[in-house]
Amino acid sequence: MRLMLLCSLTALCSAVQAAPVLYDGGLPDLRQGYVSDYHDPGGTRAEVADRFGAAAPGHVAVPRTLRWWGGYLFGDGAPAGDLFSVRLWSDSLPAPTGEPLHAKSFYPANPVSRTATGQFLVTATGEQGAQIYEYAVQVGEQWTLAPGSAYWLAIQNDTTGDDDSWFWATSHATAGAATWREHYGSWGSLQASMAFQIEFDDPDAPPASVPEPHSLTLLGGGLAALWFTARRRMQERHVQGRARHP
Repeated sequence: MRLMLLCSLTALCSAVQAAPVLYDGGLPDLRQGYVSDYHDPGGTRAEVADRFGAAAPGHVAVPRTLRWWGGYLFGDGAPAGDLFSVRLWSDSLPAPTGEPLHAKSFYPANPVSRTATGQFLVTATGEQGAQIYEYAVQVGEQWTLAPGSAYWLAIQNDTTGDDDSWFWATSHATAGAATWREHYGSWGSLQASMAFQIEFDDPDAPPASVPEPHSLTLLGGGLAALWFTARRRMQERHVQGRARHP
């Protein structure tokens, strides 16, 4: 019975799997970030892009969730809401050129989630800097990425109406290829890697198995049987204990 229950639980858990990661640019290194904000108190309208490769799988993949890390400078904390825009270019060196393959703005109708990580930038002198947030959004469009191909991804916030400037955090990755520009002018190298991840849907993968009704019934029956067995043994031990200690 225990073996049957274990097998049922294993089958049930394997049916629910996290989306595979197409690209992992690393977590924030907590050392620095670069402003990528349409509105900036300095008036730069800065934009940051990072180059990445679609490593897996061995065929076209459809991005599902985009996740990245950053924070806010100059203001008194995070604004009430974010107005992020994401742009994707095909590969070119040393920086993106031409019109992006895809461009999408995530306004209140399709908001980006924001979660405080409890981590902060640390200055060179060891002082605590700006707080780091994790952001995530469902791409919501069929952005197909070819295997073995490289792309440029730009993430830019718009904090107009607030005193903040949003920065994209750098990551632990060592091969830095990020680039940066002002007023949508020429790109300049940053020699850094940005913190972001891309999860994807695999169009060629078999659909995730959903437990059938009889499987759920078997699992429920196994749990009930295990409970009754455990209860009976507890009662037996209790009776034996009273017999030994009148």
